[in-house]
Amino acid sequence: YDSKIPQGIATNIWETVPMRGDIPTFRRLNVLSDILGDRLRAEVREKLGATYSPNTGASGSDSMEGVGYLIAQSIGQPKDLELLHKSMIAQADQLSEEGATQDELERALKPLLGSLEKSKRDNAYWLNTVMARCQEDPERLELARKRDTDYASMKLEEINELAKKYLSKNKVLSVTIRSEEVN
Repeated sequence: YDSKIPQGIATNIWETVPMRGDIPTFRRLNVLSDILGDRLRAEVREKLGATYSPNTGASGSDSMEGVGYLIAQSIGQPKDLELLHKSMIAQADQLSEEGATQDELERALKPLLGSLEKSKRDNAYWLNTVMARCQEDPERLELARKRDTDYASMKLEEINELAKKYLSKNKVLSVTIRSEEVN
């Protein structure tokens, strides 16, 4: 792309299960992405200084079959993009091979559980997430009822099983977008 600011983005994507029909697994993928994000902040921001804000997330389609992924991305200078890719893939692969720790799981869950409690007092959650499609998908009401309990019951073994299944360096798609070189 054309820009006067020399920067680009390193994006790594791992295919996962879709959100549709498997919300409990998808919730665990969200927690796994938070753990990976915490590791990336420590590695690429604090240790390498190659980016300020690495970003991770789990996403998927609630309407299309077979569309689910975990993503990690970092904005950086063009000279650092390859380093960012390698570091993100290495952290994900290490998480796949060695698993997360109980401390990492607790650090990921604590703020999440707090935000879930807050969301129950927010009309946007009820209107846009729960009620928006509950006539066509009545299970949404039951998923909302079980949401907090499901997150609170997550076990380290479940998170590590997902990491092992999806985050291998052999399963990643890497995409780089960079600005054109300015002479």
